[in-house]
Amino acid sequence: MKKTNTKISLFICTAAIISIVLMGCSGLQAKPSALSNEEVTAATEELLIAIEEDDYEAFTPDMSETLLEAFTQTEFQEMKTMLSETSGNLVSCSDPALLNQEEYAVYRVPCEFEKEDVTVTMVYEIGGNELDGLFFDSPGLRAYSNE
Repeated sequence: MKKTNTKISLFICTAAIISIVLMGCSGLQAKPSALSNEEVTAATEELLIAIEEDDYEAFTPDMSETLLEAFTQTEFQEMKTMLSETSGNLVSCSDPALLNQEEYAVYRVPCEFEKEDVTVTMVYEIGGNELDGLFFDSPGLRAYSNE
């Protein structure tokens, strides 16, 4: 349990640091990635449904090699448990907000779950279509990581 809490804490800290950096860059004009808002929203919903359905294969096909190394089946299971316990099942996702971070298009996708709203951050290299970063943020997830 302690190892899981450490991983979750590291995950939340990483998401917080990225959020802080992005706030500092929010005045930049966003550059387009290779994906439209509709494609990003659909990709986000597909990932969240794969998590709910415990389908690791459906969760990973668009991920970069680096992200695949980070999201092993063990981490996938831990994330599924964490999301299920804190947020419940997915209800819907809305249009993303696009931000820039150096060479990356960072999409913050607001999603409604049964128990709370969750912001899902999807990171793509500008001009690319592989998922390079995936982060979740909500009050329940932050509280869960502090337990």
